[in-house]
Amino acid sequence: MRGKLGVVDRASRSAPRTRCRGLIGALGFAAVMAVRPILAEEVALPEVRVIANTPVSNPAAQGARQPDTAAPRAISRSGRAESARAPASVAAPPAPSTTGAAADPSVIERDKVPANVQTLSAADFDHATAPSLLDAISRSLPGASLVDQTGNEFQRDLNYRGFVASPVIGTPQGLAVYQNGVRINEVFGDIVNWDFIPENAIRRLTMMPSNPAFGLNAIGGALSIDMKNGFTYRGVEAELRGGSFGRRGVSVEAGDQVGNLSGYLTADAINDSGWRNFSGSHLRRLYADFGALGDQAEFHVNFTGASNRFGATAATPVQMLNQNWASTYTVPQTTQNQLAFLTASGSWNPTPTLSIQGNRRRPAYARLSIWFGHRHPSGRAGGASVHDHLRICR
Repeated sequence: MRGKLGVVDRASRSAPRTRCRGLIGALGFAAVMAVRPILAEEVALPEVRVIANTPVSNPAAQGARQPDTAAPRAISRSGRAESARAPASVAAPPAPSTTGAAADPSVIERDKVPANVQTLSAADFDHATAPSLLDAISRSLPGASLVDQTGNEFQRDLNYRGFVASPVIGTPQGLAVYQNGVRINEVFGDIVNWDFIPENAIRRLTMMPSNPAFGLNAIGGALSIDMKNGFTYRGVEAELRGGSFGRRGVSVEAGDQVGNLSGYLTADAINDSGWRNFSGSHLRRLYADFGALGDQAEFHVNFTGASNRFGATAATPVQMLNQNWASTYTVPQTTQNQLAFLTASGSWNPTPTLSIQGNRRRPAYARLSIWFGHRHPSGRAGGASVHDHLRICR
């Protein structure tokens, strides 16, 4: 009897618990069914508008092509031209042109390009800021760095996010370089001779990363260099500079516009002794542009010429460097680059939304490497001399 009573007592005590659990489950199910219609209601999302690429007006193509500096240029005591800045309250927007093209369909707004496009202006290449073209790029372009594998400052590699544009044959090239829309990667090894480009003639440099539309070796990006012309630059400038290790340089540039015709010319000469023995450099460069502008068309003929000589210094044993950091192991190793680069480009805008452009180039390029000689640490010349001559014309 006692065992039966114990079983009955336990059953009577568990019955209220079971009823409570059932009640809680029923309440939970009712709450879910009440919230379900609310969750099933459609949520109104904001409207997404996609804006297509539309042409924007090109300030350089309006009228008679006003120069980059609207105010007249004045010559300072240092010999450099300076633009006279007018007060902001007096400045007025330029009047719309009736003769120039109203819009350039090839120009796309920067925020509509699906890439991190970066642009450098002519002020970024001022020698008061950077002594050379590559120094200006590495200083102002995020993600760019320089590598010196030849021992010469004017023949360094440009490394952009792991992709290289180098003047050294055999280096994997990952950047495509264009000058006024013409590809300047050489046909032999796709190398880029940075010493051929006078930095004071650059108007704008644009870096467009990872765009296969620019052809071969553009997996890392494309570097577009727009040069100055008489429509975008007016005035005369002369510069004389110097620095350590025998650095001496002189440059002059002039540009003007007469009616619908324009002309621009710049030339520079640089001598550098180098910080290592037998590493001197001599650069002679010239760039000229002549253009004509009509109501709907524009035509330019430009020429780039150079005759440069470099003393390359390869790796040196540490035993020699312990005696003198400027010592070299094999000398002389001289490289001479020569260029005669003639291009013609034209554009025609028959309608505000249609632009037809084209260019034609005729380059002649020569590269000469001479006298690979061996020199003992004592300074006595020895070993066999090798003469290596390579010439490419296209």
